Amino acid sequence: DPMYARALVIQGNGTTVVIVTLDVVAIAEIGSIKNDFLSKLRAILKKDIGLDPGSLIVNCSHCHGVPCGDVLERTAQAVKLAARKLVPVRIVGRLVLDRLAIPRL
Repeated sequence: DPMYARALVIQGNGTTVVIVTLDVVAIAEIGSIKNDFLSKLRAILKKDIGLDPGSLIVNCSHCHGVPCGDVLERTAQAVKLAARKLVPVRIVGRLVLDRLAIPRL
């Protein structure tokens, strides 16, 4: 099965946030993506789209496949493509907190 890097770019009130999900087990340590991946990705996105490094969230789906050798470039490309394709949306909703914590006994 193909593995993906998916990106969601959200902009509003002068702030941009990026959420990326990768089909990998982890970044660094136990995964095949090296320790410097996040710092390099943040630097690329700061340079190319002006993203504040603290505005990037990366999630790993815990898939045990091995990503391609250019996973950094492909991930950056996914984010830049999402940033170019931004469209106006209106988000409405309601938050209901029914249970904040349910202890297990």
